[in-house]
Amino acid sequence: MPKNQLGLPVQNHADTDQPSNEITIGTSPDYPYIEPNDAMSFTAGTLYTFLLSVDGKSTDKIQFQVTTDDGSSWKYWNGSIWASAEEGNESETSNIDEINNNIDTLDDSGGLFKWRAYFLPEGSDDIELNTVTVEVDTFAPTVTLTDDTIYNTENAKVTSTEAGTVYLVNEDITVSNINDIIGAAANQYNERTINTGDINMDVTLEAEGLIAGTYKAYAEDEAGNLSAASANTVTIILAEISYADNFIEGQDNDGSITGSRTAEIAGDTFTKLRGSLSLLW
Repeated sequence: MPKNQLGLPVQNHADTDQPSNEITIGTSPDYPYIEPNDAMSFTAGTLYTFLLSVDGKSTDKIQFQVTTDDGSSWKYWNGSIWASAEEGNESETSNIDEINNNIDTLDDSGGLFKWRAYFLPEGSDDIELNTVTVEVDTFAPTVTLTDDTIYNTENAKVTSTEAGTVYLVNEDITVSNINDIIGAAANQYNERTINTGDINMDVTLEAEGLIAGTYKAYAEDEAGNLSAASANTVTIILAEISYADNFIEGQDNDGSITGSRTAEIAGDTFTKLRGSLSLLW
């Protein structure tokens, strides 16, 4: 493991394939800094952890700037947004908590991530930085669907382990990625948002507008990771009856009924006659 001129072994780690841990040592007008030589590639929305290992030492004198374009521009958290940072300006830096608490909002398009650590000692302060850990979210959520048979006017019950979106999808749709779901016909899937407060909670997912059939649930987290299909299924049956154009619901209708429309209930076909249901053989 390389050491910088301050005698600090440092490594850059992530849950993806990464380059070497070699670092560059630099000096701003007043303070030394270090940064990894090689950037870490990431996709949109996947950065979620930024941690330090200092072996019991304080992190108060270590401040950071970060980049998502391999050092072409640098940013820091100014208390409300990610703002542009001037290279070497220690007043435009953020502490470890500010970076870690807001890193998931740093970039929504992906890129090449690097950090720069500034050491701001006072007098004979002993500053130690052993490991910088940057993690990306590559883990898909788990989705649970309550096994049920419902009308298309009712709701399915679903649970997800992460915030994002859950989908109720006709099992006739072959799903290998999110585009297979959202590219399907509108009457073959429904969706709803899972907020932070909905995580691991039963939520309802409407069946309205869906055709009859067997459905499975999928969940996609905010980083774009798609779950496997739910183990359970929901069977949807149609509950609505359509009427002939010249048929007035709720009244006795004399004369012929032409162009009658039919609908299915539990697999049987019905039409509406004089306010009653009659099975068509």
